[in-house]
Amino acid sequence: MNKDRDRIEIYFPYDPAMVAKVKGIPDRQYKPLIRGKFWTVPASPYHAELSLSLFKADGFSIDPAIKTLAKQVKPAPASITVPNKKKLYPFQAEGVKMLSAMGGRAIIGDQCGLGKTIEALTYAKYLGDKVRQVVVVAPASVLFSWVNECKTWLDDSWDVEVVLSGKEQLPKARVLIMSYDIATIRYHDIIHLRPDLLIMDEATRIKGYKAQRTRAFKQYVIGVPFVLFLSATPFLNRPQELWNMLHTADPVVWNKEFDFYFRYCGMKKNSFGGWDMTGATNQEELAKRLHGVMIRRLKKDVLDQLPALRRVILPVRIDMKEYKKAKEGRPGNPLAWLNELRQIVGRGKVPVALEWAEDFLEGGDEKLVIYAHHHDVVNALELGLAKYGVVSVTGLVTDAKERNRRVEAFQNNKSPRVMIISSAGGEGINLYQASSLLSVEREWNPAAEEQAEGRLHRIGQNNAVVVYYLAASGTMDAQLAKLVEEKRKVFHEIIGDADIETLVRTQLLEVMK
Repeated sequence: MNKDRDRIEIYFPYDPAMVAKVKGIPDRQYKPLIRGKFWTVPASPYHAELSLSLFKADGFSIDPAIKTLAKQVKPAPASITVPNKKKLYPFQAEGVKMLSAMGGRAIIGDQCGLGKTIEALTYAKYLGDKVRQVVVVAPASVLFSWVNECKTWLDDSWDVEVVLSGKEQLPKARVLIMSYDIATIRYHDIIHLRPDLLIMDEATRIKGYKAQRTRAFKQYVIGVPFVLFLSATPFLNRPQELWNMLHTADPVVWNKEFDFYFRYCGMKKNSFGGWDMTGATNQEELAKRLHGVMIRRLKKDVLDQLPALRRVILPVRIDMKEYKKAKEGRPGNPLAWLNELRQIVGRGKVPVALEWAEDFLEGGDEKLVIYAHHHDVVNALELGLAKYGVVSVTGLVTDAKERNRRVEAFQNNKSPRVMIISSAGGEGINLYQASSLLSVEREWNPAAEEQAEGRLHRIGQNNAVVVYYLAASGTMDAQLAKLVEEKRKVFHEIIGDADIETLVRTQLLEVMK
């Protein structure tokens, strides 16, 4: 094994049978050099193991280092200190160990809801002084969720700022969080920053090799020692989306782009004279090779470690023009005013809800339930997610047979993948084929929200349920969310839903004076 060049060299006199064996190894290269003709393969555990299995019975002299390498599937270190305010689930702590074993250049491909963000931030904290500057690039819809997670999982030495402008000077903070659009515009600034850790959330957004954001990424990732890609996409079904991540994580092992496309994407000419790389071939081989660079756990794999139901608050930003105007024109009827503001906030959250839902749905074949209250919000969500297949059960669906038909279609068929429910239509239905609920509009009463959660969290559910609540920063929505969460702790002791609704509205009016 040539340690200087990170490769395994294979020497033998010309033999067609041996040549055929070598050609069965991915990423092999022929080297007709002056000092002798030989073949090389990358010095990875996968390639070492495969080379041994192919040649050990043919009388080859084998470097002991290759045998040692073949036994290493980048094992996690025996122990690792994971300092945090909150305790990790065991599988999350194991994920941090695996990131360490992978050298901090890896893909975190855990299923949605398992805590990819937590693992990435915990690994950053584990690195400690090795990380002077962190850049997080994420979809615009989750930028402020990242801020919240940083406050939860990092300590005060990790100051955090969100970059929202493409022109102003970058803030001097240890952790900078920005959208893909801003990171594309400011790639020169990122290069100048020389970050030590780059975290790419929903990393399949850099899959296209011609896209401007991909070209920018290839520039600012140069020289970054630690790079983490986060995505729940089932890559074995869409291996084309892996290349940029794999080549960045380990350019020695993953060094031949078009060989990758031919071997794993079924690359072929299309009818327009270009190339079709959307297939999936040699999936078992690819899965084995990914073990050294990707972490991938499903909910069913770690179900015994998860609580049955988790609630996650997702802070988001909305366009404030309509909201500010309505807030300043407070009418004589305070309840009507509150309802108007609530509806404006609901409409304002639709764009970020659509972006979040699309990222979720692109991440696999899971189904998603969305909760909304107002008809205009429901209609906008239906329209925006139509390509995934959408049905709704709201107060407008009064026919019992039609209501049941929609529920049965969602429960039993591959499509629709999205069900939208409201408080007026979602009672008494079973939606346990989904284990994720996105709540776009908050209710006055936690009992109503728990009814919606109960559509998924019920007998028949085989997964832990995660409920994501969107909370619009700077609006009454954030205050409403806080009040509802406070009352959730005590509402079971209160007789009468109307009492708690009145209490929430009264307190909300007080804090909004």
